[in-house]
Amino acid sequence: MRSILQIDLSFSTYKLGILAFVTAFVVAMVVMPALIRVVYRLKLFDVPDGRKEKRNNKNIP
Repeated sequence: MRSILQIDLSFSTYKLGILAFVTAFVVAMVVMPALIRVVYRLKLFDVPDGRKEKRNNKNIP
């Protein structure tokens, strides 16, 4: 492949990085829905009550 500004832009140089990115993306897309179902089934999320909700932000400097 032709170099532009002395940079090698061949695919083989970036093959491992692209493979790692695509693999991480696919794993995240497959695992996230199942993980969200487990979180809701086991109620592993925080439900805000009266003390945790910000009602007015006038007192914050």
